[in-house]
Amino acid sequence: MKINFQINLSIEECKSIINNNIGKIKYRIGGGYKGNKTFIGELNNNSFKIQIALKYMNSFAPIFYGNFRGCQIFCVNSLLSNF
Repeated sequence: MKINFQINLSIEECKSIINNNIGKIKYRIGGGYKGNKTFIGELNNNSFKIQIALKYMNSFAPIFYGNFRGCQIFCVNSLLSNF
């Protein structure tokens, strides 16, 4: 499933918001996220990956991949994109 968001912010403002609200991906022994953020992920030059930070393992938790183009953010939910 593809989702497009049109936002009245610059790309740099969007990146800043995402960066301030995601934690680094780091896991505990035995599974689950180690940290205090609600979301974890990666932010690159023009793309990002975001998932919910669970304290337990869940192979079916959605992962969102997206990229920036002008004032739009394009997201793909990896779990739903196969259907």
